[in-house]
Amino acid sequence: MNARDEQSQQITLRDQRKLAFSEYGVPDGKPIFYFNGTPGSRLEFVGHEDIARKHGARVIATDRPGFGLSDLQPGRRLTDWPDDIIQLADYLQIDQFGIIGVSAGGMHAQICAVKVPERLTNVALVGSPIPLDRPEAFEGMSTLNRSIFWLGHNLPWLYWIYINLLVLAIGKDTDRLVKVVSQAAHTTDKELFFSPLHYERYKANFGEAVRNGTKGVVQELYLSARPWGIEPEDIGIKVNIWHGGLDTNTPPSMGRLLAQRIPDNKLWFYEDLAHYTLLHERLDEIVRETVR
Repeated sequence: MNARDEQSQQITLRDQRKLAFSEYGVPDGKPIFYFNGTPGSRLEFVGHEDIARKHGARVIATDRPGFGLSDLQPGRRLTDWPDDIIQLADYLQIDQFGIIGVSAGGMHAQICAVKVPERLTNVALVGSPIPLDRPEAFEGMSTLNRSIFWLGHNLPWLYWIYINLLVLAIGKDTDRLVKVVSQAAHTTDKELFFSPLHYERYKANFGEAVRNGTKGVVQELYLSARPWGIEPEDIGIKVNIWHGGLDTNTPPSMGRLLAQRIPDNKLWFYEDLAHYTLLHERLDEIVRETVR
């Protein structure tokens, strides 16, 4: 049975998992799949509906496995994600579409660009990471994030224990979750997080990610620090890379390395923006470029 309201739609995939999504903007507009950060959910696009409508976009935001209303995927691999998206696109009768991948969503967008390039019109990587298999990947990263992901790459068993304990301690306390996420953020991002206008929106987005437990977050954090199964050099289509010079989550070095490693790309670099302020300040342009 497939739910059919805009904020909590679901489809049943071939393996009987439920995949959840929300739709924003123009119902018959140019389709864009929106991949949120971690932690995050299909609600990350809430508050930006006017931007989608302005550019004639139909934005489809998804919950990845174990997040929000999407079922956990036992034995998940990052390279499984394109198949989920193609099943959703086929269900929605969408032949070709753009992708906006934000933070960890950029990792998933890169994988789609390698695995299903024939279905894509445009790809935007917004504050996206790179595979953590090279020392330069950590340059400029916050001490907290650097130590966490170093563990994931070099001592995966210890990393698994650490993130389980961390996420267990947070549980479903969304106020605490926002505070933990903000620890690795630049000062300008923290100001955005805790502003009266945006705090409840971040709480709702992060809280939705763990509404049915934290296993999906733990699984994805672990997978992000391990080999992804693709390399940026494998991408054979044009990609727009959006990155902030003040980003301490996915530092500026990652944006520049993506530009060096992806054969065909355009780098949009903003010295005065950080990880979350980049999306907040530049989403209008990001959607505009992605519907072209």
